[in-house]
Amino acid sequence: MAERRQSGSRWWHFALIAFVLFFSALIVAGYAIRANGRSQYQDVVAHLKAIGKPASIDDYIASAPPVDVALQNDWDVWQRSFITVGAGFDLAGTVANYELAWDRWVTGHGPRPREVQDAIAANAAQHAPATRMLRHGGLVLSGLGWVVQDLPPGKRRLPFTSSSLRIPQLHAVRELALWLRYSTVFADDPREHLADLDALHSAMKRPATLIDTMIAIAVTTIRDRAYGDLALRERLPNDFKQRWLAEPSRSLALVGDGFEGESVLMGMGAAEMIDVASITELYPEWSHWRNLPMGLSIWLNGSADCAIMVELETHVAQRLRGERPDLWPAWHVIEPRLGALGRIAIPNLFESCITALQADALHRMARIAVRVIDARRLNEPPIDQNALQTFLGGPDDLSPTGDHLHLRYEIPTQGRFRLIIDPASPLPNFDDPSRMKSRTTWAGAPPAKEPLVWNTGVAGIIEIHLPAP
Repeated sequence: MAERRQSGSRWWHFALIAFVLFFSALIVAGYAIRANGRSQYQDVVAHLKAIGKPASIDDYIASAPPVDVALQNDWDVWQRSFITVGAGFDLAGTVANYELAWDRWVTGHGPRPREVQDAIAANAAQHAPATRMLRHGGLVLSGLGWVVQDLPPGKRRLPFTSSSLRIPQLHAVRELALWLRYSTVFADDPREHLADLDALHSAMKRPATLIDTMIAIAVTTIRDRAYGDLALRERLPNDFKQRWLAEPSRSLALVGDGFEGESVLMGMGAAEMIDVASITELYPEWSHWRNLPMGLSIWLNGSADCAIMVELETHVAQRLRGERPDLWPAWHVIEPRLGALGRIAIPNLFESCITALQADALHRMARIAVRVIDARRLNEPPIDQNALQTFLGGPDDLSPTGDHLHLRYEIPTQGRFRLIIDPASPLPNFDDPSRMKSRTTWAGAPPAKEPLVWNTGVAGIIEIHLPAP
């Protein structure tokens, strides 16, 4: 009996030793995988530092423009009023009901829409604080305007970078831009409100996130329409017009800036979090035992995942800002390399590139339209695409090289012109070719029934019927 107990005891000893060795090997392997991921991330960071790009959240915050803290906080209080008052302010919904009446009026084919004028007057008090702040100057309406306050040392990692950083509120900024657009056209002297609209546009030129960028693009399209409305009413001040006409399109570059901000605030922020967090701290809901494998996966592979995300988003930013010519890898190449974090964060970001591509085309359409309006008043409108290119002084606005869609100019009937995206346009290699059918539905179509079509959606078009000069 004693021999059996001794033999059994030795068997359990061997089993226990084997288990301890196996478990130790797993731990060592886990730390080796984690260390390898950290090394990959540090290599990416070192490369960014070498080429003069932000290599940490500290670097990025140090590059933020100086701001008037009190002014930034006052703006935040104002924009949050749109959340607290709820549906009491919905200028976009109100004026949408009278869009056709407005278009007829600005083209000289109908009376002034009283309902729109009443809505503008009713919203004046709500927007007065914002216009005073715009006239003060110095606002930075992106995450960069609040980043120093909201991400102090010790809070420069996820989840703080994703939840604590204030950014412009879309509803508030859009309502303000619309109010300024209509107020500018109604005003006896458009200069004051046009300068306010320019100031709002300028305040949004330094996006920190892709949400900042999308809001900035929305403001740009509203502002461009204001300039078009004033040109149609023959009330656009020449000095404002010349500055506006000379502006290059920055839609793609803005998205590039947004990608750089995302790479720092989210990619680097996640890497900082992974570096200090335990498996169960990586995300609150992952502390439940059934979600532990997700937390373990991120603890093991998260740094490598962040390296891929930061490298990719930096590549996108550089391409869109014209700093490098090569395209980032296709999604089917990227996806297998990504871990849990990357597969959550990356896919939806690329849609913003296509949004910017279309906004870039609309930017050029608006400025060409105003120049054609001016030519029409001189009874010298371009009669076809070739004549327009000669009138513009070259092909740069209609068919620029690089990451741009080409435009087509049509004369559907006497006294009417149309600008659309050219169905034969070459496509940047990050575009979705399937979008072209919906973008070009107006090509060769009969003239619209309305005197003005100014569509800033996917099927971007400006078609105007002008009265005789």
